[in-house]
Formats: sequence, C-alpha cells, structure tokens
Amino acid sequence: MKQFNKILISFFAFILVILCPFTSKAAFQYPKVVNPDSNYAAFIIDEASLLSDEEEQEIMEVASSMTAGCNIGVFLFKESLDGSFVTEQETVSRAKEVYRSIAQDNNGTVFVIDMASRYIEVVNFGDNAYIINSYDCSNITDNAYGYATDGEYKKCVLRGLQDIDKLLEGHSIPNSMKVVNNIVFAIFIGLMINFIVLSIILIALIVSLLNYLLYPII
Repeated sequence: MKQFNKILISFFAFILVILCPFTSKAAFQYPKVVNPDSNYAAFIIDEASLLSDEEEQEIMEVASSMTAGCNIGVFLFKESLDGSFVTEQETVSRAKEVYRSIAQDNNGTVFVIDMASRYIEVVNFGDNAYIINSYDCSNITDNAYGYATDGEYKKCVLRGLQDIDKLLEGHSIPNSMKVVNNIVFAIFIGLMINFIVLSIILIALIVSLLNYLLYPII
C-alpha cells in the first residue's frame, strides 16, 4: 500500500511539473487599471518588452483616461520563436483572442504592434467597431507607423491612442501620409502646368522668329 501511495504521489508530481509552464502562461500578469465609474479598464501586454517601466506607466495614464465608455488595450506581441512569418490576419486573430480572454466582446479598442508580422493594427469590439471604421483604422496605423520604423515605440503607441481618443469623441483625424502625398501630387501638377505654359511660350517665340527670318518685314 505504501509503495502504491509513493507511485501515486510521484505520478501527480510529474503531472504538476508538466503543467507548470502552461499554468504560468495562463496566469500571465499584465498592468490593468479599472475605471471605478464605468467599470471599463485599460490594460497593457508588452510581451515583446518594447517599453520601459516609465514608458509603460506614461502610456497607462493616457489609456486609463480614455475608459469612460470602453476598454482600451495595448498589445505588443513578440517575434515567433522560430522566426516564422505571421500574416496580418493572424495578428488580428490573436489580438481578438487575447482581448476576449480579458473582456469578452465588451466595447473596446486595442492598439497592436506585432513584431512577428511587423504589422500595426487597430482592433475594435462592441460599439467601437461602429465608431471607428476600417478607414479610420488605416489612418491611425499610417500616422503611427513612422515612429515604429524608427524604434520609437512609446511615441508610436501614444500617437495611436491620441487618434483613437479623437475618434471616440466624435472628431476626425488627419492622415499624415495622405497629406504628404497630396502635397507631392500638387507640386507635380504645378510643375507640369509650368512646363506646359513655358513650352507654349517657347513654341510661340520660335514660330515668331521663323516668321521673321522667312518673311522679313521690309
């Protein structure tokens, strides 16, 4: 009997050792601040360790100020262990899975930087999906992308949250990349018009000169 008990204890100990990594992963801790008035929360999951503690605190202060009517999340996913490529759709799917494990489908918006796919995404839940449409999401990511390419992840997240906050308050946001493209296009059109005008003037002068040379006025 004692021998059987020892075997049983050893078996359960082995099972616990096997399950420990999964238990730790499931109990992953992340900063979370709950708004006592709305019961919505701000949370940051910096799996990729892109932020310092001070930067994380600064971002949390901004995010928690936006929780009057919805949850606000910041997910920074790390690269794949095997370095494999992750698609944009996989990034969105993972963000949805993580958010729903925290807040189900309650109103919320998540700003995502995925180092595995190199994508920046804005994912909305509940009523937020009607407030911030796909066009708005593209504008947000376009405005923030430049900071990420420079390694300025705090500025990237803060710019994203700034735009999200404006949209939630009913305002519109500019698209910096489109503004630059419009300026470049306007300059190009201006140069083309000047070229055409100068070409017409030059042709007129050449015609006048030929007329003068061929048919001199006596």
